[in-house]
Amino acid sequence: MGLSEVGAALAAHVKGVRESLRPEQDQHSEDPFSHWDASLAPFDVEISDGALSLAQAKLETVGRRNSPVRSMSAAPIHGTARMGFGDGTVVIVRAPHPGDLGWVAIQVARRVRVQLSGLERDRRGLFITVRIGSRRLLLEVLGPDQSD
Repeated sequence: MGLSEVGAALAAHVKGVRESLRPEQDQHSEDPFSHWDASLAPFDVEISDGALSLAQAKLETVGRRNSPVRSMSAAPIHGTARMGFGDGTVVIVRAPHPGDLGWVAIQVARRVRVQLSGLERDRRGLFITVRIGSRRLLLEVLGPDQSD
């Protein structure tokens, strides 16, 4: 499990505990975990930023080495996939359109060359462009991962 998934799991756990302890009749009672939101926010941002920086550094190396995508597998979050490169780098990605990740996985399984052709980081996150023949596809990188 990558760092961004740990942060997301922790936030989901805190939310679940908070909701289970909230009295159903009294909507005006103070939430005993309300102070956690403020104290965990920097932790979540730090994990996300650190994970993206690590993924970016690894993907820059993939680009310099011209290492192709060698594997695609399901990731623990719905709508995401593990993308593994020939040098052992693995990242969690998501696509803007349903079916795009499945199409990439089919191309990888058919041994069609899937190549990293672009890398961009902005305020929205980290994005890669992969080239498959003449087609280019933009994917969002959620963070680094380990191969199974």
